[in-house]
Amino acid sequence: MSELKDKIKEIRNREGLSQDEMGRRVGYTNRASVNKIEAWKFADGLDEEEEIIDEFREDPPNIYGFGHTRIYADMIDAIKNDREPYVNGEAGKRALELVLAIYKSATEGKPVKLPMGNVSTIDFKGKFSDK
Repeated sequence: MSELKDKIKEIRNREGLSQDEMGRRVGYTNRASVNKIEAWKFADGLDEEEEIIDEFREDPPNIYGFGHTRIYADMIDAIKNDREPYVNGEAGKRALELVLAIYKSATEGKPVKLPMGNVSTIDFKGKFSDK
């Protein structure tokens, strides 16, 4: 985890960005938009929105949320105890592909199909800046 955090901090420092500015450049409007349910509305109206929001409210310390500390801890425990991790590599790969598909759709302004093939975060460098 610290390697990823250090890399993000290195990029942020190289670009001369505050944490808030870095967040805005990747699409967060404010710190409250990270890891926080802001609306919970479904057509059936069965769930009480305020109750759901209150129950699952979290206040992350910064724009990166709480990171992946629990995922890493579970992976380490899975290795030590010779068991399957809660989120295995294949599930992580699918989640990353979904995030990249969202980025690609946002930059192209149209839907994308999964699987996408050869796509990288580097493909989106500079695509979300205000400059």
